[in-house]
Amino acid sequence: MDWDTFVGGHVARTGTHADVKVQAEFNRDVKQTAATALATTKPGEGLNPLDKNNPWAFFDHYIDRVAAKCVNTLRPKWSTKLAGFDVYIWDQCYAMEQSLRIE
Repeated sequence: MDWDTFVGGHVARTGTHADVKVQAEFNRDVKQTAATALATTKPGEGLNPLDKNNPWAFFDHYIDRVAAKCVNTLRPKWSTKLAGFDVYIWDQCYAMEQSLRIE
């Protein structure tokens, strides 16, 4: 795209073409990481035995583990590159996991 300044509405500065490239790379990584976490996380593994017959607890435990795997995989590469990573990465992984799962 031909533009000089990106106003993304984030805190104290405008963005650059480099910022947009970094965000696109991050989005690709979140999608791939969430897809891998979905494919490699076994439903029910590690679940409290008292919850094994509770479908709500079973499912909640599964999606929490998928999101945690996504966050933990992304942390080494992205935690020092993106402001607010620690605050928002759980939401990013959860939203992507949900999107891919129901797609």
